[in-house]
Amino acid sequence: MHRMQLQVPSKRERRLIVSKHRVRKCESCNEEMKHAQGCMNCEEESILKAKVKKVMGEFKKGELHSGRGGDVTSHKQAIAIALNLGRQAIKKSGK
Repeated sequence: MHRMQLQVPSKRERRLIVSKHRVRKCESCNEEMKHAQGCMNCEEESILKAKVKKVMGEFKKGELHSGRGGDVTSHKQAIAIALNLGRQAIKKSGK
């Protein structure tokens, strides 16, 4: 009598299986959530994109200033400022 051998998945295959089950989807738009807080709806995303575009334009022209008034010279700092102002705009629009 032959016994059927069960094929045990490798460590890599097990990680892939587990990671597939961890993907959470948003209830409203049925998209994968990339952040723990949830997904951004279309309105919030458009507000954020507009604010980031405006701030990065200011940086490119050399008109972007930090909170203390100095000119921003670092691209990474400009991105951080843009995202921060974008999040503030989203919170303000929700009131």
